[in-house]
Amino acid sequence: MDEAIPAFWCRAPSQGNVGDRLTPWLARRIRGVPARWVPPHRPGRKHFVTGSVIGLAGPGAVVWGAGVMYAGEAVDPRAELVAVRGPLTREAALRCGAVCPPVYGDPALLVPRFLPRPAGPGPGPPALVPHFADKARARGGVPDGWRFVDVQQPVEDFVDRLVGARLVASSSLHGIILAHAYGIPAVWISYGDLPAGDGTKFHDYFLSVGVPVPPPYPVRPAGTGPDTSVLADFATLPERLPDLDLLLERCPFR
Repeated sequence: MDEAIPAFWCRAPSQGNVGDRLTPWLARRIRGVPARWVPPHRPGRKHFVTGSVIGLAGPGAVVWGAGVMYAGEAVDPRAELVAVRGPLTREAALRCGAVCPPVYGDPALLVPRFLPRPAGPGPGPPALVPHFADKARARGGVPDGWRFVDVQQPVEDFVDRLVGARLVASSSLHGIILAHAYGIPAVWISYGDLPAGDGTKFHDYFLSVGVPVPPPYPVRPAGTGPDTSVLADFATLPERLPDLDLLLERCPFR
């Protein structure tokens, strides 16, 4: 049997965030073996898949889909870049002298290939998907008729809570990406200060799928919650997806 796939993904403070869980989840679905977490700077080969973790990739790192967190973030040219989340990540890599082909796509977009579920907006209630750092504020402001979806749960459970929604409002990037992957309109919301980064990771993703980069829609403090009719006007669906066949073909652990 093949050995476990060495990989890095964030484990703290996210503690089971679905966007981070996707790295070992995809390794298991694509290769049929588990992923083995390794520190990002440990010598030897390791894979960077989902998340805004490319800034931690160095010698021995193989990046397949990861991206930048901040504008102006440095990318180590010694890392091997086979695909990145979007064009802003590629620009950062090229600026630092890295070799980076124009192969884009967050690997979360591949989840429906391994976890088939009904696609498109459904008859169910709209889904509120806060970033894990926003959960406490969000729980106090879930309007009647909305479904709260916790990002800190297994991938299958997260997807099953998401599908069937007629709309997704999310301050979590992977809440938006997985909604788009299943054909559900999604809107980027903010509870105030961004929980991580400066918004570049969202811009990077939106550009990769041909969506005009929107500002986050501000949601008022807990107790009020988002207005469904207003948010629906700001929801997006990708005009085009990256070449997902090519993205999967470039997977370094197939």
